[in-house]
Amino acid sequence: MGDRPEEVLWAYWTTPRTTTGETPFSLIYGSEAVCPVELTLKSYQVEYYDKDENLELRKLELELLEEKRHAIHARIAIYQKRVEKAYNKMIRPRSFVEGDLVLKSIPAQRHVGKLERNWEGPYRITQVIGRGAYKLERLDGIEVPRSWNAIHLRKYYT
Repeated sequence: MGDRPEEVLWAYWTTPRTTTGETPFSLIYGSEAVCPVELTLKSYQVEYYDKDENLELRKLELELLEEKRHAIHARIAIYQKRVEKAYNKMIRPRSFVEGDLVLKSIPAQRHVGKLERNWEGPYRITQVIGRGAYKLERLDGIEVPRSWNAIHLRKYYT
């Protein structure tokens, strides 16, 4: 946070979040914070402050706070669906059946240079373990020692 943690925290608490559309301060206290600059420069909010009217408005804001939080929960659900849709757009589901020929990725530690091949094989799938995990064997029948996730496999076309 550096030399001025108060300023960083102020910025964090008074910046609206993408998920809620509200500031964390307003979610907790039910109203927006008054910026310290507004106190010295006498903004409209500070200049025409009426204690009795403010008390009534504050009570009304607190009564509506629960409704505001319900609306924010709905907004968060919509945001999460949007993020899920964007994430799932990038994912290409891969599924294989026993007997399929596949290539497996070469671990990064074994790469010597950028022109090195990224995939090795082909291998045959001998067992579908579940949830994207597979047992492999080489074409000469020697079993590969561990299971492999579908992320690290690619279909081999002959």
